[in-house]
Amino acid sequence: MQVILAVEAPTTFRFDKVIELDEAYHLLKADQYSQIYEFMRPFTDAMYNSLLGSDDPSDEEPAS
Repeated sequence: MQVILAVEAPTTFRFDKVIELDEAYHLLKADQYSQIYEFMRPFTDAMYNSLLGSDDPSDEEPAS
């Protein structure tokens, strides 16, 4: 189980891990997309395979 808590203003509460976003409207920086994509690809492939029976949702024929 995972709990994600986000706060907008500084707080005195101490968290185990803090990720400070320093660029508005961006969670990742442009140079991080490829690395994260490669890391996440097996998980998304497994998800699509479980849900759709295919690694890539574009392999599915459109619903009629």
